[in-house]
Amino acid sequence: MIATVTKKRRGNDPSVADIEGASFDVHVGEGRYISLNDPSAAQNLNEEMKTSALSQLKVLQDQMASLMQKLTTK
Repeated sequence: MIATVTKKRRGNDPSVADIEGASFDVHVGEGRYISLNDPSAAQNLNEEMKTSALSQLKVLQDQMASLMQKLTTK
């Protein structure tokens, strides 16, 4: 899995776009990735690729749930 986080740039340069966000790409095998920002990319996956993506997303989901619980616990 590849995570890319972009942060808003400071300054007044109009040629530099103010971009903020995150994207997550899941490696599904055979050198292919699908992006969480583009669910339609999952349409042409074989069963092995779908299983790989689901496994990685489940791990990410569990890790996020654990972290969220720790952040909200006083």
